[in-house]
Amino acid sequence: LDMETNKGKCNETLKNATESIERDLRLLGLDYVDLMLVHWPCNTHEQTLQTYLALEPMLSKGTARAIGVSNFNTSELQNILQHANVKPAVNQCQMSIGKHDDETIAFCQAHNITYSAWSPLGGLSGIDVLGDEDVKHIAKNHNVSPAQVALRWVAQKKCTLVTAGSKKSYLEEDLDIFSFVLSQDEIELLSRK
Repeated sequence: LDMETNKGKCNETLKNATESIERDLRLLGLDYVDLMLVHWPCNTHEQTLQTYLALEPMLSKGTARAIGVSNFNTSELQNILQHANVKPAVNQCQMSIGKHDDETIAFCQAHNITYSAWSPLGGLSGIDVLGDEDVKHIAKNHNVSPAQVALRWVAQKKCTLVTAGSKKSYLEEDLDIFSFVLSQDEIELLSRK
């Protein structure tokens, strides 16, 4: 079981953030989490930095195996990299065909920060990835589902992904994305959306 959690609100002091993290662990009934994320950037770079810095001691205490951020763009990441002692392991952002921040993806890859896609099927973005005619055409050519094409596109962009499903069959299908490869033309077509 991989346990991830996040800090949903910005804390003005290290003491408040540390107390909040300790409370979260007690509520979860855990001694540690695999990944702790700052869920959103705060109103200012300074608030964001202070919230992120509160995560760093979790590594030495053993209450987190890794720390990272979520929904950060390039300038927000640069702020963290300039001032933090530990670079984020992960930047978890919305990413799907039709909704992707190529600049931030490239920045993360250049700085060895894993870019993890949430909502890779477009559900939360309002983009109908699974109904897209190009996605459906590519799926038919590979004899796979549109969801598998969308997830494979993320994987071939060298990003990890987080997805969910209401049926076991959907989850199994989501895991079966390595039995085919999208061509460079297909990747480029879907990346232009």
